[in-house]
Amino acid sequence: MELGEHVPAGYGHCPMFPRPRSRSGLCPSVSVRRRRSLSLALIFVMATASTAFAQTGADSHSSVWSAQWITAPGAPERDEVVLHFRKIVEIPRLGEHFVVDVSADSQFLFFVNGQRVGNGPSRGDLAHWRYETYDIAPFLRQGKNVLAATVWNFGTHAAIAQMSERVGFLLHGNGDSERQADTNSSWQVERDMGIESLRAQMKGYYAAEPGERIDGTRFDWSWRDFSNRQGSWKNAVSLGRGSLRGERDSPNNWQLVPNPLPAMEMKSSPAGAIARVTGIRMPSGFPNTGFTVPAHSTAHILLDNSQLTTGYPALTVSGGLGSTVRLVYAEALIDDNGRKGNRNQVEGKNIVGLVDEFLPDGSPSREFTPLSWRTWRFLQLDVQTTNQPLRVERLRTFFTAFPFVERAYFDSDDPSLEPIWEIGWRTARLDAHDTYMDTPYWERLQYVGDTRIQALISYTVARDDRLAPFRPSMTHAFPTD
Repeated sequence: MELGEHVPAGYGHCPMFPRPRSRSGLCPSVSVRRRRSLSLALIFVMATASTAFAQTGADSHSSVWSAQWITAPGAPERDEVVLHFRKIVEIPRLGEHFVVDVSADSQFLFFVNGQRVGNGPSRGDLAHWRYETYDIAPFLRQGKNVLAATVWNFGTHAAIAQMSERVGFLLHGNGDSERQADTNSSWQVERDMGIESLRAQMKGYYAAEPGERIDGTRFDWSWRDFSNRQGSWKNAVSLGRGSLRGERDSPNNWQLVPNPLPAMEMKSSPAGAIARVTGIRMPSGFPNTGFTVPAHSTAHILLDNSQLTTGYPALTVSGGLGSTVRLVYAEALIDDNGRKGNRNQVEGKNIVGLVDEFLPDGSPSREFTPLSWRTWRFLQLDVQTTNQPLRVERLRTFFTAFPFVERAYFDSDDPSLEPIWEIGWRTARLDAHDTYMDTPYWERLQYVGDTRIQALISYTVARDDRLAPFRPSMTHAFPTD
């Protein structure tokens, strides 16, 4: 029996009384006065702890935040929507730091002067809604600066693990000089009608993020450029100020807590090797160099990464107005009977998986990247053109996962065992992002049994306890160096 487990009165442990139990198994009797004293003491301790927690939550940052949760006028509360936000901040003199806290429901991409700063927030529930903290001083310049963010909420199409209240964005300046950046009605917002989700058309239980379609003819390509007044920009509307967990009389349901996790690793990685091409001649040098799909043509280019990966693809194309470009992601290919078989075998198999779709607008050097990271070993590029040829300039990929560092090692006089270690550690890395998860492709859900094993692996191999939901002290487990 463990602490916290329900025990009927008089049974089980008697932690306050070291004397032996009676033969009946009952704890020794306690006087009514002692019981009453203990009850009052427990009530006092609980009340004190509650007050201390509330004060810690409210005082962990400065006093009450003035920054407002904002959204677009008339934006849906729980249905699918993608919003762009922007604001000009005037910096008369550059300082050493300019620290802001950023959050959104459900997710955001944050930019300063056109440069990507970060994304988030890492997942939590409404009672522990996380915000990311950035020092954006390196991105600023003297004079006018543009702060911008894309915020999306895929509503009922979102991943099963994604908690949500309604679409919203929050940015809080940490000090007096940063306060001008606070989100409020001075921020501009527009709804982007060029991005929508695509439901995954796969057999089996799929619970991760949906596919995405970007219509380049409707997408606002210049949304981060404040000098561009095109589009349907309006002043944002408030959903109430941001409030920290532990505050009383919060005006909304987001109880904010700082994100304890580091930024996810993001690094350029190979996009894979061509495994099969149909519809056009084999393109030489792709994915590093480009190729052209003629008008009124269909082409399929299958890439094999040789192992599973998690990351963001970035596809650059030119021309091709009226074309359809699809990226299909799969762990393995399947035969006509739906069997995977030998995953290294390509002949006689086809790809079925999550799909992203891009509809080019005919302009040069348009880059498509999905909002959410993807998982694949096989990635197929399907291109169908109409009246214009499409130039595929290049395909880049960026690996992302929790930034574990392999510190332990495995050594054996049997070299055949070495791949087991490598495969095991790679699997552990792919199943760790802002949470541990069972699979990065199908579910991205965190189960207690899986998480315990994954956390122990992280402690042992990486000496890192930051992703564990309930972190033990590592002080005595590993020496510091």
